[in-house]
Amino acid sequence: MEDFFDNWPPFDGEDARNYCARLEAAGFEEMFLRKAAMHHGLLDVSETGWERFSAFFKDFPISRLRHVALLQELEPNRTDYSLSLKVAQNLSLDSETANALVKEFRAEEPMEWRSPFEASKEERE
Repeated sequence: MEDFFDNWPPFDGEDARNYCARLEAAGFEEMFLRKAAMHHGLLDVSETGWERFSAFFKDFPISRLRHVALLQELEPNRTDYSLSLKVAQNLSLDSETANALVKEFRAEEPMEWRSPFEASKEERE
């Protein structure tokens, strides 16, 4: 089976920042951006370290909020505390940043934050 990341290769000469911006604009969440950039060799955690690697993605706030939406979709009865813990774990964020992200997510839930899976599910109904 063909890897889904192979369906989204970087353009010739495209750097990690532009590649991730393109994926974010296409509707992907942060974990997809992370995995795709590593898959295509644009980012290497062993070279940058987790702290710098995680900090790189703060510039993609919509994809970060989409990840929160995905976690909420997968387990809809999560408390803010539980959701914050999972966000912190998945995205290697400190608890304060994860809490702020969950509060931002809960304050407003625009359609563009939702995962493509959730949007297609609504279209089928």
